[in-house]
Amino acid sequence: MRSWSTTLLRRSLLVFFCAGLLVTGTTTPATAQDAASIISDVRSNYIEMFDGVDNYVMETDMHTTYYKRDATGGPLAFQTSTKLKGQSTPMGGQSVQNQYEQLDRVAEHGEYVGTETVNGVECYVIRVDDPAKVDPNMAPMNELRYFIGVDDSHIHRMNMTGEGGQQGLQGMTMNLKDYRTADGLTMPWIMEMQAEMSEAQRQQMQQLKQQMEQMPEQQRKRMEQMMGDQMKRMEAMAGGEPMVIRVQSIAVNTDLPDGIFE
Repeated sequence: MRSWSTTLLRRSLLVFFCAGLLVTGTTTPATAQDAASIISDVRSNYIEMFDGVDNYVMETDMHTTYYKRDATGGPLAFQTSTKLKGQSTPMGGQSVQNQYEQLDRVAEHGEYVGTETVNGVECYVIRVDDPAKVDPNMAPMNELRYFIGVDDSHIHRMNMTGEGGQQGLQGMTMNLKDYRTADGLTMPWIMEMQAEMSEAQRQQMQQLKQQMEQMPEQQRKRMEQMMGDQMKRMEAMAGGEPMVIRVQSIAVNTDLPDGIFE
Protein backbone atom coordinates (compact mmCIF):
# COMPACT_ATOMS: atom_id res chain seq x y z
CA MET A 1 0.00 0.00 0.00
CA ARG A 2 2.68 2.44 0.96
CA SER A 3 4.74 1.49 -2.09
CA TRP A 4 1.89 2.02 -4.57
CA SER A 5 0.78 5.40 -3.21
CA THR A 6 4.32 6.68 -2.89
CA THR A 7 5.12 5.50 -6.42
CA LEU A 8 2.17 7.43 -7.84
CA LEU A 9 3.27 10.55 -6.02
CA ARG A 10 6.88 10.02 -7.03
CA ARG A 11 5.89 9.81 -10.68
CA SER A 12 3.97 13.09 -10.43
CA LEU A 13 6.87 14.77 -8.67
CA LEU A 14 9.39 13.21 -11.03
CA VAL A 15 7.63 14.62 -14.05
CA PHE A 16 7.50 18.01 -12.39
CA PHE A 17 11.03 18.26 -11.01
CA CYS A 18 12.96 16.17 -13.51
CA ALA A 19 11.37 17.62 -16.59
CA GLY A 20 13.73 20.41 -15.67
CA LEU A 21 11.98 23.30 -17.38
CA LEU A 22 10.10 24.92 -14.55
CA VAL A 23 12.51 27.65 -13.49
CA THR A 24 12.88 30.43 -16.03
CA GLY A 25 13.88 34.07 -16.15
CA THR A 26 12.67 36.97 -18.25
CA THR A 27 13.99 37.32 -21.77
CA THR A 28 13.34 38.79 -25.18
CA PRO A 29 10.94 36.67 -27.27
CA ALA A 30 12.58 34.32 -29.74
CA THR A 31 13.21 35.97 -33.07
CA ALA A 32 12.58 32.79 -35.04
CA GLN A 33 9.59 30.59 -34.40
CA ASP A 34 11.27 27.23 -33.99
CA ALA A 35 11.91 24.98 -31.01
CA ALA A 36 15.68 25.46 -30.99
CA SER A 37 15.57 29.27 -30.78
CA ILE A 38 12.81 29.28 -28.16
CA ILE A 39 14.68 26.79 -25.98
CA SER A 40 17.95 28.68 -26.52
CA ASP A 41 16.42 31.70 -24.76
CA VAL A 42 15.22 29.53 -21.88
CA ARG A 43 18.62 27.90 -21.53
CA SER A 44 20.45 31.24 -21.50
CA ASN A 45 18.19 32.41 -18.69
CA TYR A 46 18.91 29.29 -16.69
CA ILE A 47 22.65 29.70 -16.94
CA GLU A 48 22.48 33.34 -15.86
CA MET A 49 20.03 32.70 -13.04
CA PHE A 50 21.90 29.76 -11.53
CA ASP A 51 25.31 31.40 -11.73
CA GLY A 52 26.65 31.40 -8.17
CA VAL A 53 23.92 29.08 -6.83
CA ASP A 54 25.54 26.22 -4.91
CA ASN A 55 22.31 24.92 -3.42
CA TYR A 56 18.69 25.86 -2.91
CA VAL A 57 15.66 24.56 -1.06
CA MET A 58 12.05 24.73 -2.17
CA GLU A 59 9.41 24.06 0.48
CA THR A 60 5.80 23.45 -0.54
CA ASP A 61 2.68 22.46 1.35
CA MET A 62 3.34 18.86 0.27
CA HIS A 63 7.09 18.32 0.28
CA THR A 64 10.50 19.93 0.58
CA THR A 65 13.05 19.46 -2.19
CA TYR A 66 16.77 20.06 -1.65
CA TYR A 67 19.09 20.88 -4.56
CA LYS A 68 22.89 20.76 -4.40
CA ARG A 69 25.13 21.62 -7.33
CA ASP A 70 26.75 18.63 -9.03
CA ALA A 71 30.16 19.96 -10.04
CA THR A 72 30.69 17.20 -12.60
CA GLY A 73 27.53 17.81 -14.63
CA GLY A 74 27.89 21.30 -16.08
CA PRO A 75 26.25 24.66 -15.25
CA LEU A 76 22.72 23.33 -14.65
CA ALA A 77 23.28 20.01 -12.89
CA PHE A 78 21.95 19.60 -9.34
CA GLN A 79 21.59 16.65 -7.03
CA THR A 80 18.04 16.54 -5.68
CA SER A 81 16.45 14.98 -2.64
CA THR A 82 12.74 15.24 -1.78
CA LYS A 83 11.16 14.75 1.63
CA LEU A 84 7.38 14.53 1.99
CA LYS A 85 5.57 16.43 4.72
CA GLY A 86 5.35 14.32 7.85
CA GLN A 87 8.31 12.12 6.93
CA SER A 88 11.75 12.34 8.49
CA THR A 89 13.70 10.79 5.62
CA PRO A 90 13.77 11.51 1.88
CA MET A 91 11.63 9.39 -0.39
CA GLY A 92 13.37 7.13 -2.85
CA GLY A 93 16.86 8.48 -2.33
CA GLN A 94 18.42 11.17 -4.49
CA SER A 95 18.76 11.85 -8.19
CA VAL A 96 20.63 14.25 -10.45
CA GLN A 97 18.67 16.85 -12.40
CA ASN A 98 20.56 18.22 -15.38
CA GLN A 99 18.40 20.90 -16.97
CA TYR A 100 21.01 21.77 -19.61
CA GLU A 101 20.91 18.28 -21.09
CA GLN A 102 17.12 18.12 -21.02
CA LEU A 103 16.80 21.51 -22.67
CA ASP A 104 19.13 20.28 -25.41
CA ARG A 105 16.90 17.26 -25.95
CA VAL A 106 13.76 19.37 -26.18
CA ALA A 107 15.47 21.63 -28.71
CA GLU A 108 16.62 18.63 -30.72
CA HIS A 109 13.44 16.57 -30.66
CA GLY A 110 10.78 19.24 -30.23
CA GLU A 111 8.78 20.91 -32.96
CA TYR A 112 7.25 24.38 -32.84
CA VAL A 113 3.54 23.99 -33.70
CA GLY A 114 2.12 27.48 -33.14
CA THR A 115 0.86 29.59 -30.26
CA GLU A 116 -1.90 29.13 -27.73
CA THR A 117 -3.25 31.21 -24.85
CA VAL A 118 -2.76 29.50 -21.48
CA ASN A 119 -4.30 31.08 -18.40
CA GLY A 120 -4.37 34.41 -20.20
CA VAL A 121 -0.75 34.20 -21.41
CA GLU A 122 0.21 33.82 -25.07
CA CYS A 123 2.54 30.85 -25.35
CA TYR A 124 4.69 29.14 -27.93
CA VAL A 125 3.76 25.46 -28.19
CA ILE A 126 6.54 22.90 -28.61
CA ARG A 127 5.52 19.31 -29.29
CA VAL A 128 7.70 16.24 -28.68
CA ASP A 129 6.35 13.11 -30.36
CA ASP A 130 8.65 10.74 -28.44
CA PRO A 131 8.91 12.01 -24.84
CA ALA A 132 11.38 9.26 -23.91
CA LYS A 133 13.98 11.12 -25.97
CA VAL A 134 13.68 14.00 -23.49
CA ASP A 135 13.37 11.88 -20.33
CA PRO A 136 13.37 8.04 -20.25
CA ASN A 137 10.87 8.18 -17.35
CA MET A 138 8.32 9.48 -19.85
CA ALA A 139 8.63 6.39 -22.08
CA PRO A 140 4.97 5.34 -21.59
CA MET A 141 3.82 8.70 -22.97
CA ASN A 142 3.42 9.23 -26.71
CA GLU A 143 3.28 13.03 -26.82
CA LEU A 144 4.61 15.86 -24.68
CA ARG A 145 3.82 19.56 -25.13
CA TYR A 146 5.48 22.58 -23.56
CA PHE A 147 3.68 25.92 -23.46
CA ILE A 148 6.33 28.65 -23.14
CA GLY A 149 5.38 32.29 -22.63
CA VAL A 150 6.04 34.46 -25.67
CA ASP A 151 6.98 37.46 -23.54
CA ASP A 152 8.46 35.88 -20.42
CA SER A 153 9.86 32.45 -21.49
CA HIS A 154 8.23 30.79 -18.47
CA ILE A 155 6.77 27.31 -18.77
CA HIS A 156 3.05 27.91 -18.20
CA ARG A 157 1.80 24.41 -18.99
CA MET A 158 3.05 20.91 -19.72
CA ASN A 159 0.76 18.29 -21.21
CA MET A 160 1.42 14.57 -21.67
CA THR A 161 -0.68 11.88 -23.30
CA GLY A 162 -0.05 8.15 -23.51
CA GLU A 163 -0.70 4.75 -22.04
CA GLY A 164 1.03 5.41 -18.73
CA GLY A 165 2.47 1.93 -18.24
CA GLN A 166 2.30 0.54 -14.72
CA GLN A 167 1.23 3.89 -13.31
CA GLY A 168 -2.04 3.72 -15.26
CA LEU A 169 -1.83 7.36 -16.31
CA GLN A 170 -3.36 8.06 -19.70
CA GLY A 171 -2.31 11.68 -19.57
CA MET A 172 -1.41 14.56 -17.30
CA THR A 173 -1.66 18.33 -17.54
CA MET A 174 0.38 20.61 -15.30
CA ASN A 175 -0.47 24.29 -15.07
CA LEU A 176 2.30 26.44 -13.61
CA LYS A 177 1.06 29.71 -12.15
CA ASP A 178 1.97 32.67 -9.99
CA TYR A 179 5.60 33.08 -11.01
CA ARG A 180 7.61 34.93 -8.39
CA THR A 181 11.26 35.74 -7.87
CA ALA A 182 12.59 34.75 -4.45
CA ASP A 183 16.26 34.88 -3.52
CA GLY A 184 17.08 35.38 -7.20
CA LEU A 185 15.20 32.32 -8.53
CA THR A 186 12.01 32.69 -10.55
CA MET A 187 9.60 29.79 -10.10
CA PRO A 188 5.88 29.03 -10.25
CA TRP A 189 4.44 29.19 -6.75
CA ILE A 190 1.28 27.31 -7.72
CA MET A 191 1.38 24.00 -9.59
CA GLU A 192 -1.84 22.27 -10.63
CA MET A 193 -1.58 18.68 -11.84
CA GLN A 194 -4.57 16.97 -13.40
CA ALA A 195 -4.23 13.29 -14.27
CA GLU A 196 -6.24 11.12 -16.62
CA MET A 197 -6.23 7.72 -14.92
CA SER A 198 -7.28 4.38 -16.30
CA GLU A 199 -10.20 2.54 -14.77
CA ALA A 200 -7.77 -0.03 -13.35
CA GLN A 201 -5.86 2.74 -11.58
CA ARG A 202 -9.06 4.16 -10.12
CA GLN A 203 -9.94 0.72 -8.80
CA GLN A 204 -6.51 0.40 -7.19
CA MET A 205 -7.05 3.73 -5.49
CA GLN A 206 -10.41 2.55 -4.15
CA GLN A 207 -8.86 -0.70 -2.93
CA LEU A 208 -6.12 1.22 -1.13
CA LYS A 209 -8.73 3.35 0.60
CA GLN A 210 -10.71 0.29 1.67
CA GLN A 211 -7.60 -1.47 2.97
CA MET A 212 -6.71 1.56 5.06
CA GLU A 213 -10.21 1.63 6.52
CA GLN A 214 -9.87 -2.03 7.52
CA MET A 215 -6.51 -1.59 9.28
CA PRO A 216 -6.25 -1.82 13.05
CA GLU A 217 -6.78 1.63 14.49
CA GLN A 218 -3.18 2.24 15.58
CA GLN A 219 -1.78 1.08 12.24
CA ARG A 220 -4.30 3.21 10.35
CA LYS A 221 -3.39 6.27 12.42
CA ARG A 222 0.31 5.74 11.69
CA MET A 223 -0.45 5.47 7.99
CA GLU A 224 -2.62 8.59 8.04
CA GLN A 225 0.05 10.49 9.96
CA MET A 226 2.71 9.36 7.48
CA MET A 227 0.66 10.35 4.44
CA GLY A 228 -0.88 13.51 5.85
CA ASP A 229 -3.35 14.94 3.35
CA GLN A 230 -1.62 13.25 0.41
CA MET A 231 -4.22 10.49 0.30
CA LYS A 232 -7.04 13.02 0.02
CA ARG A 233 -5.19 14.83 -2.74
CA MET A 234 -4.63 11.63 -4.70
CA GLU A 235 -8.27 10.61 -4.26
CA ALA A 236 -9.33 13.99 -5.61
CA MET A 237 -6.88 13.58 -8.49
CA ALA A 238 -8.33 10.16 -9.30
CA GLY A 239 -11.78 11.75 -9.32
CA GLY A 240 -10.72 14.27 -11.95
CA GLU A 241 -9.86 17.18 -9.66
CA PRO A 242 -6.44 18.82 -9.94
CA MET A 243 -3.77 18.25 -7.33
CA VAL A 244 -2.61 21.70 -6.26
CA ILE A 245 0.85 22.22 -4.81
CA ARG A 246 1.73 25.62 -3.35
CA VAL A 247 5.27 26.83 -2.76
CA GLN A 248 5.80 28.26 0.71
CA SER A 249 9.42 29.35 0.57
CA ILE A 250 12.61 29.26 -1.50
CA ALA A 251 16.08 29.70 -0.02
CA VAL A 252 19.36 29.91 -1.95
CA ASN A 253 22.85 29.00 -0.69
CA THR A 254 21.52 27.97 2.70
CA ASP A 255 22.50 25.35 5.27
CA LEU A 256 21.30 21.87 4.25
CA PRO A 257 20.26 19.20 6.78
CA ASP A 258 22.89 16.62 7.63
CA GLY A 259 22.47 13.40 5.68
CA ILE A 260 19.88 14.72 3.23
CA PHE A 261 21.93 13.46 0.28
CA GLU A 262 23.08 10.17 1.78
